[in-house]
Amino acid sequence: MFSVNRVQGGFYEGVSFINSQLSANNFAQDVVMDPSVWVVEFYAPWCPHCKNFQSDFTLAAENLKGIINFGAVDCDVEENKPICGYFKVESLPTIFLFKSYLEGEQVEGKKVWTKNPIKYVGEMKPVSIVKWASQYLLDPFDPVIDITDESSLDQVFKNIQLKNRAILFSDKQKKSNLMRSVAIKFRPDTLTKHWILIGQASNTQTELVSKYEIDSFPKLIIVDDKGKKLDTFAGQFTNSEISDFLKKYAQDAVDPQINPVPPEAQKAEPKPREAKLYHVTDQASFDTSCFQHGLCLIVFLDPQAEEHPSFLETLNSLVSHVPSVQVLWMDGNKHSNLVDAFGVASSFPQAVAYQRKSKRYRNFLGGFSEDQLNEFIILVQSGSSKKGRIATLQEEPKILTEQKEEL
Repeated sequence: MFSVNRVQGGFYEGVSFINSQLSANNFAQDVVMDPSVWVVEFYAPWCPHCKNFQSDFTLAAENLKGIINFGAVDCDVEENKPICGYFKVESLPTIFLFKSYLEGEQVEGKKVWTKNPIKYVGEMKPVSIVKWASQYLLDPFDPVIDITDESSLDQVFKNIQLKNRAILFSDKQKKSNLMRSVAIKFRPDTLTKHWILIGQASNTQTELVSKYEIDSFPKLIIVDDKGKKLDTFAGQFTNSEISDFLKKYAQDAVDPQINPVPPEAQKAEPKPREAKLYHVTDQASFDTSCFQHGLCLIVFLDPQAEEHPSFLETLNSLVSHVPSVQVLWMDGNKHSNLVDAFGVASSFPQAVAYQRKSKRYRNFLGGFSEDQLNEFIILVQSGSSKKGRIATLQEEPKILTEQKEEL
């Protein structure tokens, strides 16, 4: 697509955890065809905002070293200008995220597989960038399987026809993003060359701990499809050492065009691979669009308003940039009990970020635009107290079924 003779390192030359040599020659191979999440900054050395942002981007990259790949493209280098134009870089610095998997789209009647860039529109702070990028380790599903007991382990063996599995025994309640980053490279997918399932079991699973003679944590083992332990990882818990260990027991990809669905995607509350805006009209549609786990963005609209089509267009565009958030809208006039419960004004549109399991929520304050809604979501996910306080519902109101209007 482009021809490049020379690429300069620019700001990040010599920073080992930022690829400063991205160019038209290597972008497709290093980023698009790599089964990892990438965060890429487009910048220019003369840009004062870029200079001010340099240390923050470096800090974000260092925080995610070995978990998410970071790179940079110097748009001031003549040979790089076609790349910056191709990705429609209109202001500097601009940050794009590239997911870990390919997505199909129709181009001139043909299906083309690529990674569509996701533009970052939040605060240019390391903590915000880290929070934003980390959510894509869960897209389109958590690559590390929950192993809660012997039966769940058996179910994993039955559902996926692979020879071996890797199990991490941990004394931590949460899964590590390091293991998610490793698991992404080995899950059955179009980009991965080696397949092996990776699960995590807690140190409280005493039967499994005893069965596999786990005497310290964390401990990573390999078991075959019958549950027999084959090997124990003895290296350092780094991405490269774990990956090298797993390759010895992973199965070669059967067909690079096959994209099998793992067990997580078959659970009762899967996260859809394709972005979707949900329309809530009753309790059932609310239950299937706002999951117990995770964050929902509830938007109250007035379908009779002249601007209603443009508001829906804004939300449809937003959903593709927030894969870990369920975005749904409802008629605020017909669901006044929810409007009152969340304490939002009765002039629409209004939006609320809601965590259903904890019943915690925060009201959106700002202009109803994609950029401001995206920034609001990032603030909520990062735990920032800016732009609104967090409140808790005493009890979640029931969603009343909308009555069809008679002519």
